[in-house]
Amino acid sequence: MAGAYSEHVPIVHIVGTPSTLSQRDGMLLHHTLGNGNFNVFADMNKEISVVLAKLTDPYEVADQIDHALQQCWIQSRPVYISLPTDIVQKKIEGERLKTPIDLHFKENDQAKEDYVVDVVMKYLLEAKNPIILVDACAIRHRVLEEVHDLIDKTGLPVFVTPMGKGAVNETHTNYGGVYAGNGSRPGVKERVEASDLILTIGAIKARKFSLLLLEEYDANNRVE
Repeated sequence: MAGAYSEHVPIVHIVGTPSTLSQRDGMLLHHTLGNGNFNVFADMNKEISVVLAKLTDPYEVADQIDHALQQCWIQSRPVYISLPTDIVQKKIEGERLKTPIDLHFKENDQAKEDYVVDVVMKYLLEAKNPIILVDACAIRHRVLEEVHDLIDKTGLPVFVTPMGKGAVNETHTNYGGVYAGNGSRPGVKERVEASDLILTIGAIKARKFSLLLLEEYDANNRVE
């Protein structure tokens, strides 16, 4: 689950727990460390889940589940739902099932978006040999259509990271291959490292990816 959180993999983690009565009485059962604390496993998952939903009140269950599913989809990360044995038998209002969960993304702040576009365009127009590098989060956050539109409109050469393989149509005329630092094919390595501007899309900011780039570039690097 921690790996899924760090690499933006959406997972609904449903955990069965003892009844609310057993938890209230602090009985020595599973989902404790022998101390009657039934929150211990939920607390462990708090930092690796975007939503922590404990389903204990039938009047709130529907809202909690809908919110968890919404955030799992939008943030593309795990959510944790704990379900006590007695809550399984409770009935809740079913009318809301006729209303789809709102999965729309929040609109960008227009001023911030304009600023980012201006900065990207400035560097892009100054660059002599720019490329696009696509990583796994382009897949995780479902922006492949936009990625291909960008490739078509700019005509820039495009490469993918190992975790981004499959993000770009490999029959596309602009597709150059998989860039993996010293593990790349010689032609791919040479082409990527000759670039004076890399537009990275969906980069997973992990140590392995950072080192992959840093090992190939000096302190005056052109990667932005």
